[in-house]
Amino acid sequence: MRRTLYTLAGALALTLAGCASEPAQQQSTQHYTQADAESAILAAEHATNRAASVGFEWRDTRSKVLSKAADAAKAGDYDKAVALANQAKQQSEMAYQQYLAQKDAKLGLN
Repeated sequence: MRRTLYTLAGALALTLAGCASEPAQQQSTQHYTQADAESAILAAEHATNRAASVGFEWRDTRSKVLSKAADAAKAGDYDKAVALANQAKQQSEMAYQQYLAQKDAKLGLN
């Protein structure tokens, strides 16, 4: 009985260890092209311009994140450029959603 429990415990430990390492083995790094980077930057610029058009562009989105994406693309680091452009796009989309949520808010000041 004791031997069976040890065997089952050992099998369970090996199974769990295998499951834990499985995602790491399946992960592959995405390698983007120049066209991917240019497309991502263009989409981020569009989203940033939309947020700016309603006065809700976040301070660092264009000046820091989007400019770093452009610099990375110029340097040939397309993976970094796409990641930064996606970050800028997400920030701009959240900024626009913030505008929509707050446009009808009353300040409550007398």
